[in-house]
Amino acid sequence: MDSYVAVIVFGLVSIATILLTYVASRRMELRLRERLAGVAAAEAGVRRLLDELPEAVMLLDAEGRVLSANASATELCGVEPTALIRSFFLDLFDGADRDELRAGWRRAMAGEIVEPAPIRLVGDDASVLVEATFHRARNPDSDGSDDSERAAEDPGAPDQRGGNRRMVLRLRDLSEREQHSRALQQARRRFQQAFHSAPTGMALVRIDDGRIVDANQSLAEMLGVEIDQLVGHTLREFTHPDDVRAAVPHRARLELGIVDSYRLDQRYLRSDGEFVWARTRVSLTEDEGTMLAITHIEDVTEQKRTAEQLTFAANHDELTGLPNRSSLMSLLSERLDGAPPSSVAVLFVDLDHFKVVNDSLGHGVGDELLSMMAGRLRSVVRDHDVLARFGGDEFIV
Repeated sequence: MDSYVAVIVFGLVSIATILLTYVASRRMELRLRERLAGVAAAEAGVRRLLDELPEAVMLLDAEGRVLSANASATELCGVEPTALIRSFFLDLFDGADRDELRAGWRRAMAGEIVEPAPIRLVGDDASVLVEATFHRARNPDSDGSDDSERAAEDPGAPDQRGGNRRMVLRLRDLSEREQHSRALQQARRRFQQAFHSAPTGMALVRIDDGRIVDANQSLAEMLGVEIDQLVGHTLREFTHPDDVRAAVPHRARLELGIVDSYRLDQRYLRSDGEFVWARTRVSLTEDEGTMLAITHIEDVTEQKRTAEQLTFAANHDELTGLPNRSSLMSLLSERLDGAPPSSVAVLFVDLDHFKVVNDSLGHGVGDELLSMMAGRLRSVVRDHDVLARFGGDEFIV
């Protein structure tokens, strides 16, 4: 009887133990599932975060195989994710860059800091310039320590914790920057071509010290010098002192940003000592952080001379070269305007019997007589007096 009871009690204890073990295992299973679900959710979140990154990111094993890659990486490489995973990352790049890239990868695996390097991805249609950056990936159970010397000898060797070292490779697309750089270089070439082939003189002048950094052949010929005699010097050295002073307020307004350009006529000294008149147009530009003044210098000496001749002809008598009636009346109005009484005197002079000379000896002789009379009157008036031909044989002082 006692043995029978003992058997029953032992059976009940066994059943209870089994039930408790089952309940405990179920609880552990639920907890494990919850943890796995949490890990999966976290991994999915990380995956979404990585896929949203604008830069391409790849996780490499110690042998250089791609363990995982985000959406930007597969798009940049132009391959399907299944084709990218387990491939060697070096095969993705141009053969000329592989040695440098391999050396950078080994140095990064050894714990060295490797500067980002521009390399080319090889695609089906064309290559893409990217910037590659390596980052050591820590194992989850690692304390951050590593044996750099051993890693340098064998990047694939396991670390002190027993895991294999992994590497994160970041790729930044530089194709847009490369296109911008090419466009900028092309624009610079076009500017240089236009600059040096321009029919008018041109110079690039530094704003800070006023020195010429470049000049074209037209400007050198205008001033009768060689280009190397201009570069390194200032335009002030070739400009008439009065015109240098006249340009100061214009230049100040330009440097302060009040205006973006200005124009004025200036005189420039030639190598033969003569001055040439030039219409100068100045505007600002920037080249690699240096502010430059683009200076157009157009020779207008002939235009100035022609304009002066036209102005002189409009205001002077052709025969005697004296101011004509129109010019005289303008000058007389200026002298009388606000002048004290009796401070301005007007003398009217004519030549008696001049008509007889014209009729008997001809107008040529009459013109000579008028010229002689103008010369005689010039010799007796003072420097501040005004002598003018009023018309015919009439003069006014």
